[in-house]
Amino acid sequence: MNLIKKLLSALSLCALLILNACCSEQKDCSETAESTKGTIYEIAGTSPGISGQTWETMQAWRRQSVQYARRYRNRLYINAETTTHTVYLTFDDGPGSQNTPIILDILTEHDAAATFFCTGISMQAYPDILKQIADRGFTIGLHGWDHRRFTDMPAAEIARQTDRSNDLLLSLTGVTASITRPPYGAINETVIETLAAQDHKIYLWSIDTLDWGQKDPQDILRNIQENLRPGDIILMHCGDGQPQTARILPEIIEYILLEGYSFGRL
Repeated sequence: MNLIKKLLSALSLCALLILNACCSEQKDCSETAESTKGTIYEIAGTSPGISGQTWETMQAWRRQSVQYARRYRNRLYINAETTTHTVYLTFDDGPGSQNTPIILDILTEHDAAATFFCTGISMQAYPDILKQIADRGFTIGLHGWDHRRFTDMPAAEIARQTDRSNDLLLSLTGVTASITRPPYGAINETVIETLAAQDHKIYLWSIDTLDWGQKDPQDILRNIQENLRPGDIILMHCGDGQPQTARILPEIIEYILLEGYSFGRL
């Protein structure tokens, strides 16, 4: 009888150890799954024309921006949700008088969603083109009033830039923006907290096509081909200084679609 009791006790202990091990394994798996939520990408994109100290400075900014995104989750975004096969085309510095209408026609032809981050002075200069952006159902975000670095301003001036741009946007289109991309992507704690106080989310980018620094439009496309990931936010420009972006845009859209992605709006 004593032997039977000892055997039963040993079996109970083994069962308990196995149960604990299974629970521990499940907990570890749960924590791993949780850690994959809210993935923040490293920022990708190169240009043959950018090297030396300029490149090193850009790389340092990218690393710092990713750190800010990790610290200020739900306020600052490098990329969007990574669990869906959706990417986000974004265009800065518009509206422009020449390239923006071409880009709008290309996007409309391909039924591709996009987001335009517009400066106040450009909205003021080209109100009819701004209205086209809104009327065609594209998202409009703010990009400062005059494209000065927010990091060179006190909080009050950042807030004034946002309010002034939003007031103009409302008067011209009947809508307001709740998302901002600071000019040059220049951010610090003051910028992030000031915009958060205005209920504005900051969207930077995870793929920089560097279209402003590319002589060959194929280098713009290459940055997307080599780096495309679910949830990527792709930075391009629609001002009149980058005609190469409009020229390569049809190929960009066709490549992304062939890779099985859809387009979203921020």
